[in-house]
Amino acid sequence: MANENLSFHGTGVMLVSWDFTKGRDNDLILVGQREPDGLKIVNAFTRQEARNIYKRLVTKVDSK
Repeated sequence: MANENLSFHGTGVMLVSWDFTKGRDNDLILVGQREPDGLKIVNAFTRQEARNIYKRLVTKVDSK
């Protein structure tokens, strides 16, 4: 099943926002995609999944 939220136009911008200030049960990451009329939230992650994604996004990977 295709995900209607995905659109690939060659290049684009995905915005990631996080809030870890409300305690571990409310940790949140939002992923947004720029649209002609503003910003569309395409996904949200909470709790441990949000923490795992954040760690993966900010951990530098050594390229060889």
